[in-house]
Amino acid sequence: MRISVDEERLPGPVVVECPLYKAQRYVAADSRENPLSPIWMCGHLTTRIYTKEGIEHHYGACRFGGRRARRRQMLLNEIKRLLPRA
Repeated sequence: MRISVDEERLPGPVVVECPLYKAQRYVAADSRENPLSPIWMCGHLTTRIYTKEGIEHHYGACRFGGRRARRRQMLLNEIKRLLPRA
């Protein structure tokens, strides 16, 4: 499925199902360091490495981990928010 140019350039962050989604504007650059169009991404996005057959591969991942780990972090954040501050 192709996305039209109008759909690619949204005015703000897209609603994401992840409860920990932290909208962050990111401006990438091309190989000549010219800025490209900004995009919205999660501020918790990081890269991880796995090795297969002696070759390192990089992939994007949440810094909190998988679905269970993100849910756990969300619950911890909610508990901290509800507890009275000393």
